[in-house]
Amino acid sequence: MYSILSSEDEDIKYIEGISCVGDFPQDLLEVKEVKLKKGKSFQGEYTYGKVDEKFLSSNCFAYLSVIEPYKFDIRKEFEVKISQIIYLQPKICKDSECSEMTKVFVKGDNIYIDYSSSVENPSVTAVLTYPDKTTKQLILPTFVKAEHIGNYELEIMASKQGYKTITKKELFGVIKEEAVIKPKEFKGDKYASYLLYVLIIVLLVVLIYITRKMGGISALGIRTSKSDVIKINNKINNAKKLIIRGNINAATSEYLEITKLYEKLPPNKKKIVYRNLQDLYTMIK
Repeated sequence: MYSILSSEDEDIKYIEGISCVGDFPQDLLEVKEVKLKKGKSFQGEYTYGKVDEKFLSSNCFAYLSVIEPYKFDIRKEFEVKISQIIYLQPKICKDSECSEMTKVFVKGDNIYIDYSSSVENPSVTAVLTYPDKTTKQLILPTFVKAEHIGNYELEIMASKQGYKTITKKELFGVIKEEAVIKPKEFKGDKYASYLLYVLIIVLLVVLIYITRKMGGISALGIRTSKSDVIKINNKINNAKKLIIRGNINAATSEYLEITKLYEKLPPNKKKIVYRNLQDLYTMIK
């Protein structure tokens, strides 16, 4: 914001701007015209840009130069001081060495929580929100017992004099147990296996024949909508896409929902989605 006051009526042309020391962009000079009235102040305003985390500390000066009908320059120096940034990374691990960082734990696990920072000895506060929305303040590093199944949210705030205060949030989950299934092996000799195979083929042929005679599968009252297995596989594939995009928190939340659906499946359907679910669990870890 600036003002121009003249002792007489006159038309002037002038340029305005801000210049800072260092590698800062400079706006193109724009010649402005204004009709001044004797004794009446003209108010103007110039905006250089927004001071954000990308802006570096620097010495600057604002200037205004009248170029017609006479030459007149005025400038004012000022300093921009920007607090440095703390780079903060929460660490959620299975052990104090953080040899294995993960976002999924099994109920009863000990969860090790710590952080890494770009500055020494920052002032750190940490709050853990449990699945039932209760909160607990933590002193890091620390261990937390995975007693409740569901989503947990960790919020860490770090500050230090001369630095910007920064807050980071991480989501992780606790499940009932790892999805481990041992497929049942068919017991019997080769002849029995062959007979079973032939019987299945015959039944399929008969079923196809009957359904065609009766007007299709819908005539038998069989559901034609997507099965629970297809629904789970679709959700697993969606979670994998979220991981590829780097959205681990959303993928973890999706995984926890999938495990709930998985637990409701009968054993024969669990076998179908087991491998795909295990692949997702490995990707999240």
